[in-house]
Amino acid sequence: MLFFGILVLMVLTFIRPQDFVPVVRGWPLVAVVMVPVIIGMFFRRFVLKKADFPSAPQNRLMILFWVVVFLSTLRVAWLKYTYTTTLDWGQAVLIYFSIVGIISSWKQLKTTVSTIVFCAFCMSFIGIFQFFGEDITGRGTQLGGRIRGVGIFDTNQLAYT
Repeated sequence: MLFFGILVLMVLTFIRPQDFVPVVRGWPLVAVVMVPVIIGMFFRRFVLKKADFPSAPQNRLMILFWVVVFLSTLRVAWLKYTYTTTLDWGQAVLIYFSIVGIISSWKQLKTTVSTIVFCAFCMSFIGIFQFFGEDITGRGTQLGGRIRGVGIFDTNQLAYT
């Protein structure tokens, strides 16, 4: 069940249907899915004593990267931007640790990578439509046809992916 929650969380984070699908517009779907996944991870770790969480240097590097993102946005002296960027990257860090803590087989890893590729394909498809004037997201385009309305980081999501 936690694995399915991770897949849903990745789709909601990358494609962000809560930003442009009228039925769920404005809902905090990422938080609604992330909270039970994190609670499930803690339950699995501390109550069931099932933890395959590897001790890897990448874990420390991910936390260090998050700190560097925070410090680099502090430099611009725009506290609201620093706050939102830190929270956005916090979602990515939580997804990383959820993936590392939950995935335990090659089949799950292949499914996760396939989900990421599917999400990137969807973002590309939406971007191509926006470039040619068909705005699926309802948010319009800006800055010479850059993709808007998809991904955790809006216009740069496809490049990050």
